[in-house]
Amino acid sequence: MNKSKSLSKLGINLTVMHHQQEMLDKYIKYLKELKIEWVRLTLDFNDQPNLQSITYLIKECQKNDIKVVGLLSNIIAGNIVNIIFPRLKNKPVIEQADEYRSFVIKYVSGLKKYIKHWQILNEVNTRRFWVKRPNPAEYVMILKETSDIIKKIDSKAKIIFSGILENDDRRFRPFIMKDYYINSLLHNAILYFDIASFHPYVKECFISLQNKHYYYSKVTKLIDKAKNQMTDSKKPIWITEFGISHKWVRISKKDIAWVYWMIYKYCCDNGIMFFLWQLFDIRQPGHEPLSPEKYFGLLDTNLKPKETYHEFLKLIRG
Repeated sequence: MNKSKSLSKLGINLTVMHHQQEMLDKYIKYLKELKIEWVRLTLDFNDQPNLQSITYLIKECQKNDIKVVGLLSNIIAGNIVNIIFPRLKNKPVIEQADEYRSFVIKYVSGLKKYIKHWQILNEVNTRRFWVKRPNPAEYVMILKETSDIIKKIDSKAKIIFSGILENDDRRFRPFIMKDYYINSLLHNAILYFDIASFHPYVKECFISLQNKHYYYSKVTKLIDKAKNQMTDSKKPIWITEFGISHKWVRISKKDIAWVYWMIYKYCCDNGIMFFLWQLFDIRQPGHEPLSPEKYFGLLDTNLKPKETYHEFLKLIRG
C-alpha cells in the first residue's frame, strides 16, 4: 500500500492483545483494508507489553506507510469502583515517578526508529486516569520530564498532550475537571508539547436511545467548542479517541459507521486528525460484565469483523 491509498487524517486505536505473528498480521490486514494512515498504539505502564511483538507490529505498519503514535499511559479498567474510587485498586503515576521514567526510557529507546510521535498519558483531566483529583500542575511536571527524556533520546520526536476528555468546558465533579487544558497552559505546558488533543465523547456514546443525526450534531458542536478552547495555544489539534459502544445504544451498526464517517469528514474539513476507538473489542481484568467499554471495536475479540466494520468499509470505498 502506498501513501496515496491511505485516508489522510484517519487513525485508529490499537492495543496488542495477541502475540502470535499470524494474529499480528491480521491486525495489519484490517488496517490496510480500512486505509488507516495512523495507529495510536497503547503502551500500558500498568501492564507493559511485549517489546518484541510491538516491534514486529510497528515494522509491519511502517512497511505499509502506516504511522504510529505511542501512547505512554496507565490504563485503568472501566468500572464503577475505578470511576468513583480509583485509588482503591490503583496508584497515581506521579507517585511512581522512578518506575514511570524507566518505562518511558525502555519503550522510547526501543522504538525510536519507528515511532516519532508520543502521547503523554490519557485523559488526565479525569479522576479515573489521574487516580485522584486531577491536577494540571502535577501533570505539567510529568509532561516536562517525559518530554525532556524523549527529546534527549530522539530530538526530532513530537510530543502530544494527554487527550482531554470532552472539550474542557464542562465540570462534572469530582470526575472531570473544567478548564484543565487552559490551567495547564498557565503552568507553561505549552513549552513541552507539539500537538494538543481531546476526546469528544458524549454520554450517548455509552448508553442512548438517540438516532444518528443527534450524534453527529452533538459531537460536531463539541468539536467546535474544543477547537475554540484550544486554538489560543496555536498548536495542531488531534482527536486521539472517539467511538460509540455497540452494547447499550439504539442506533444501528450501519448508522454508527455513518456517524464515524461523517465526523471523520468534518474533522478533515477542520484540519483535525481523527482516531477511532478502537480496532477490536478489548477485554481487560476489572471490566464489569455488562460494561459498554467492552464493545467499541470494529472487530470482536476474535478479530472477526462486525457489521459496523463492513458498513464503514463501504463508505471508505464509496
